[in-house]
Amino acid sequence: MAVLQAYQADLLKDLDKGQGLSPDEVSELRRTTDLALWATKQAATAMGRSMAAMVVTERHLWVNLADLRKKEKGFLLDALVSPS
Repeated sequence: MAVLQAYQADLLKDLDKGQGLSPDEVSELRRTTDLALWATKQAATAMGRSMAAMVVTERHLWVNLADLRKKEKGFLLDALVSPS
């Protein structure tokens, strides 16, 4: 990710100096931007999944550590996790 951002910065610095960008450089800038956005999206997805796993783990621990009967624990553990 850092390499893509450094490359984007170099291309944008060339553009800022007034030299302009060739069509190939514009294509490269678009490609690096797409790759950076894709990587960011994947990272956000992974963080969301790990947060969901942590919520489920915390719920499981809470139910197991609570002083509940086995039947009540089973009901709570089988219940769906609601985002609200």
